[in-house]
Amino acid sequence: MTRVRAIASLTGLLFLSAAAAYAQVPDPQPVHLYGGNRTWTWVAAQLHILFAAFILGAPIFVVICEWIGMRGKDLRYERLAKEVTKVTAILYSMTALTGALFIFVLLVAYPQFTSWFVSRFSPIFAFIYPGLFIAETIVLYLYWYTWDDWQGPKKARHVALGVLLNIIGTTTLVVINGPTSFMNTPARAAGDVDMDLKTFVFE
Repeated sequence: MTRVRAIASLTGLLFLSAAAAYAQVPDPQPVHLYGGNRTWTWVAAQLHILFAAFILGAPIFVVICEWIGMRGKDLRYERLAKEVTKVTAILYSMTALTGALFIFVLLVAYPQFTSWFVSRFSPIFAFIYPGLFIAETIVLYLYWYTWDDWQGPKKARHVALGVLLNIIGTTTLVVINGPTSFMNTPARAAGDVDMDLKTFVFE
């Protein structure tokens, strides 16, 4: 199971790297998918958002439950936190796979926009987001696999690791919200507008 999760996470990173490389391809032609490109983009994006929302929100719930269990010596909260973490670790792979699917659909359905979009936010897609993704993956699995070992006097250390996981996850959310918010912002000018970042955002 661990190997499958690692492969799934690696697949997501490879697709993300492919998107950055694909941005260098000159004038790729779009493919018209059955059912409409917008429909497939929406389906892929919605699937990814559902899984991503869970793996970003669940650790907050987990750390709170673990802290309550530690302070009150209540094993029910401890057990609940551990079970939710197990589900989070499993769904982390699905988040990476659906994210890769979303990128693939964008590359196929809207190649020109995707190449332009990735090139405009290249520091985020090439370095910042993959770095945060790798860091979150490492901390998540450390958090899961140290659960039984870091008990007793080390319990506070384990809770602190969970807090670190949430900090990285929230940072990832904020970083990727920048490009996605820009992508969902309609142009303010009427007619044909050159795709210029300054024009879209400030004018």
